[in-house]
Amino acid sequence: TADGLDPSFLDLDPSSPSPSGATGGGGGGGGGGGGDGPPAVKVKNDPKYAKYFKMLSMHLPKPAVAMKATADGLDPSFLDLDPDSPSPSGGGGGGAASAGPKLKDDPKFAKFFKMLKMHLPKGAVAQKMVAEGLDPAVLDMDPEGPAPGGGGGGGGGGG
Repeated sequence: TADGLDPSFLDLDPSSPSPSGATGGGGGGGGGGGGDGPPAVKVKNDPKYAKYFKMLSMHLPKPAVAMKATADGLDPSFLDLDPDSPSPSGGGGGGAASAGPKLKDDPKFAKFFKMLKMHLPKGAVAQKMVAEGLDPAVLDMDPEGPAPGGGGGGGGGGG
């Protein structure tokens, strides 16, 4: 298990398909020919979360790491996940991000995040959103997160 391999693999029938779904595992040596790689990025290897797991591996207290994650705009609940489990952000595979574009890339909101990026005051951008009939609370959401679902922006036009 020092190599991260499961020793129970040796008890399987050699003529049956590989449990990982990989084909061509004849050599069995270094495990070099993995093809396209794993279908999903592990949480500890996801660029979004890697630095927090590194902090934990350097024996920083978990509450301190959670506070840093919160300060960076992340939900610290990912620290409770198994570091080897698939990343909730879906780094390499499909995940919640496949439901739609990122908030900052959504055509409805992209120009407002661009305004913020160009250092316009948040209040001015919010006012512009209200003038266009959009909810300025979107500016407080994570720009990397998914855009709000159907029907969320069209309801409020009372003036």
